[in-house]
Amino acid sequence: MEYDIAIVGGGPAGLTTGIYAARSKLTAIIFDSGASQIAEALTIENYPGFKHVSGEELLAKMRKQAELAGVKIADELIIDILKDTDYTLLSTSGKNYTAKSIILAMGATHNAGIKGEVDFIGRGVSYCAICDGIFFRDRVVAVIGGGNTAIEEAIFLAQHAKKVYLICKNLNADPALQDKAIENPKIEISLDKRVVEITGDKMVGGITMMDYKNRERMNLSLDGVFITTSIPVNQLAKKLGLETGNGGYLITDHQQKTNIKGIFSAGDITGGLKQVVVACSEGAIAAMAAYDYIKG
Repeated sequence: MEYDIAIVGGGPAGLTTGIYAARSKLTAIIFDSGASQIAEALTIENYPGFKHVSGEELLAKMRKQAELAGVKIADELIIDILKDTDYTLLSTSGKNYTAKSIILAMGATHNAGIKGEVDFIGRGVSYCAICDGIFFRDRVVAVIGGGNTAIEEAIFLAQHAKKVYLICKNLNADPALQDKAIENPKIEISLDKRVVEITGDKMVGGITMMDYKNRERMNLSLDGVFITTSIPVNQLAKKLGLETGNGGYLITDHQQKTNIKGIFSAGDITGGLKQVVVACSEGAIAAMAAYDYIKG
């Protein structure tokens, strides 16, 4: 069977794309590798319609809605996409699928590879200050990174936390943002350092840092660690020759179109504000743009 739309990624962006595609009477298939970052969120309090909901529950509701709309969901990993008259998708199961258009919604991965990081996800380790900052009111936290995102998150967290450590090798954010962080009495910037371990019992209790210059290690007691680095899952995009920008994020226009005709992208893989509601918005836009493309 040939599908109108093949959606690579089973997170909020991909599932929303499928829902909008099905409601537009397009045949759609979603390939879900089970790697959506939202599933790790213990509590989401800023998604409209929910006072609070776990990421896993929200994802399950979205998936159920997509299936009820008529979207086929295949729990498979796509390893290559070939372009002829239409697109052929190759999966790890050995099956081939064809589609008239492609939506890439593989998201981004946040794992910084710090010892103890994975153990404390949802228990003091977070990748989103806007999502989780309120849970650290009057606590001591650390933000890892020296770019614009890191400083923005440190400034945001300073509204809630008692103290914010900004830990990085060097600051490479916009000068105006740097000035705001330096001037904020709650933010302490620690340069030439990297976090080598996150420690604690049931919850995060501290970190171990290492000095880049003298290799000296030091311990710091705190309650939360916010990791701002993220890497887009763009291997397929690179194979296809899609245009990327800073950090390897896919470049799209206001209709989520990439530089290759018939291929669209949505969600965290495009960069921007990493919020569920934004991913859903981009998914809806991508679906309608794909509809226009298929219908000519």
